[in-house]
Amino acid sequence: MNVGNIGPSRSVTKQRKSTSHGLHLFLTIITGGVWGLCVWLPITMWHKMGPKKKITTEHY
Repeated sequence: MNVGNIGPSRSVTKQRKSTSHGLHLFLTIITGGVWGLCVWLPITMWHKMGPKKKITTEHY
């Protein structure tokens, strides 16, 4: 009698969002820094300190 793998198992991990730095750098340069201070910095801070995204993976 084999009681090894009964069914799929799941693992749950949490991951922070990433920020598209290339686009934000470009917009910061063409707006003279305004975009970086008013948009990019708050978004980056939120992604670093805010809630993590929950990722569920099923293993068969």
